[in-house]
Amino acid sequence: MNLKYGKQQLELEEDRLPEFKILRPNEQVGLDNPRQAVEDSLENPIDSRPLHKLAKERQPEEVVIIVNDISRPTPYEVLLPPLLNKLEAAGITNEQITFIIATGIHDPHTKEQNREVFGTELLNNYEFISHDPDNNLVDLGELSSGNQLYLNKKVVEADLLLTLGVIAPHYFAGFSGGRKSILPGVAGRESIEFNHSRMVDLLGNLPPIEK
Repeated sequence: MNLKYGKQQLELEEDRLPEFKILRPNEQVGLDNPRQAVEDSLENPIDSRPLHKLAKERQPEEVVIIVNDISRPTPYEVLLPPLLNKLEAAGITNEQITFIIATGIHDPHTKEQNREVFGTELLNNYEFISHDPDNNLVDLGELSSGNQLYLNKKVVEADLLLTLGVIAPHYFAGFSGGRKSILPGVAGRESIEFNHSRMVDLLGNLPPIEK
């Protein structure tokens, strides 16, 4: 029996196990045309006007798109081309767009990792920057949690800011993606460490397990 392991498969030697059960995931059938689905969503977004109309009205000088790092399996080869086409339709050039990779306090991407996640064509036409949690930050003040919020300076100063990532279950935030692209994605180290320390508080407030 072969089991999925990362991008490969491992063989399970069943005869070495005296007794075992197999729990299989409830895998879903993918979309027949995922790129068309993205284009339709951009043209008819939920509770918002279409992106190209918003961009055309705002006429931004600098657009920043926050994207996931290699630790998140995000299909950017499907997601990014339709989005970039909408920005181009609004009159925004490649030179006006910067991608900030939301590494949080992970290591910055290598060139090889950028190529693996985003592809050579995008790398040749756009600027990609790995977030640095220790430099080029802006202090946005104290949050209601008591956390001092430091964010990537380029993100804060963008005329138009977009986040594009995967939404997946997260062990203490509920779901990753969305606002997590900001904190911890492009926040300062101090802000990230304070935020992550709250996980201990959350675990401490869980009800005891009944025996």
